[in-house]
Amino acid sequence: LGPNCVTFCRQMCKRLAVQGVPDWVDSMARSIKERRPVESLEEGHCAYGHVCQLQAQGLVAGLIEVISCVACGNVIEAGAAHWHCPCCLTDMCDACTTQMTSI
Repeated sequence: LGPNCVTFCRQMCKRLAVQGVPDWVDSMARSIKERRPVESLEEGHCAYGHVCQLQAQGLVAGLIEVISCVACGNVIEAGAAHWHCPCCLTDMCDACTTQMTSI
């Protein structure tokens, strides 16, 4: 998550030397970005040749954020393993990544 109003409030509390913002305030927002790595012996690559990570979106995050495959446009179900490129910040389903690496 990038800087937001809670980030501002935390900085303001620190500068004022008062008690900080409780962690529960933005716990839902932090859970949206939750993705867990999936162990795999395979290696995926995006169209630019970057090494991608096999991961799955958290179930709570799936209720709020929809991830679509950049190659085919299909929605990747929450909890389903998919490839994420940390350089391009894109996601691809397993089928599209397999096609990409075989080209």
